[in-house]
Amino acid sequence: ISPEGHPITPDKVQLGKMALQDLTRVAQSPCSNVAGDAALASLARRIDPSAPPTLLVLRTGLTRTTALPGDIVVVPNSLLDKSDGADAVAGFILHEKRAAFGRDPTKSLIRYAGLWSTLKLLTSGVMDPQSIAGYAETLLQAEPTTLEDDELLSAFKTAGISATPYAMALASTGRDTK
Repeated sequence: ISPEGHPITPDKVQLGKMALQDLTRVAQSPCSNVAGDAALASLARRIDPSAPPTLLVLRTGLTRTTALPGDIVVVPNSLLDKSDGADAVAGFILHEKRAAFGRDPTKSLIRYAGLWSTLKLLTSGVMDPQSIAGYAETLLQAEPTTLEDDELLSAFKTAGISATPYAMALASTGRDTK
């Protein structure tokens, strides 16, 4: 509770930015140019028009699409290079967003930060960036979450995006598409 008597709510977007900052130590800064940023914003609106995620592309160091706190989704540049169109990329983002429901990226970050930093966050709304130093390596080594077909297909249907390009992209990587 703040001195004014209001509950302190940790800012998930700020936590996501802190996680991204740590991730950029090993994966460089996000790519950014006017055309690319516009394309990502358009794709984000297609994925979720009511609450578009923040999409960022990392040039190196990332092997799969990864969710961060605050509805930030980082995409490896290699995925854009290999994919045939926006629907395939959207599929990987949809998968990661849906998987993030089951394994909240904020909880993962807080667990990594430890008890003392979490208590400070909950009482002051602030987390020391040093408490998550090295989080990126843990994040990058985590196993990807597997989703049930029905759950994933429901996400595609809700977003109005074809699942076929995603399935074809998965098949080209050798991953099981059932």
